[in-house]
Amino acid sequence: MNQKSSILAEGIISRYPKLHFLVCIILGIVLIVHGFDNRSKLIALEQSLPPGEKLKLSGFISYLYDIGGANGIFLLFIAISLWSFYMAYRAYTRIKNAHATKQK
Repeated sequence: MNQKSSILAEGIISRYPKLHFLVCIILGIVLIVHGFDNRSKLIALEQSLPPGEKLKLSGFISYLYDIGGANGIFLLFIAISLWSFYMAYRAYTRIKNAHATKQK
């Protein structure tokens, strides 16, 4: 990312902290739902496969599936959503601190 686009991204985040907060919350919820949906579909596929046959998944998901199975993929989505909720918390504290300084 070049310097101009990073300045633009920082400007949008600092200019609209409430938007940043909402986007992080929504992203976290979407990631949890998507992870649960992926886990449910993978478990259904595992049960429908004949014995000895492997699931064919794409790229990184296939690697994660080999390591941790359907629950490993679900845990990855949960971890990313927790990071998103943490970013939302940081945005909330910035909003709260900015509001407190305006009132003084």
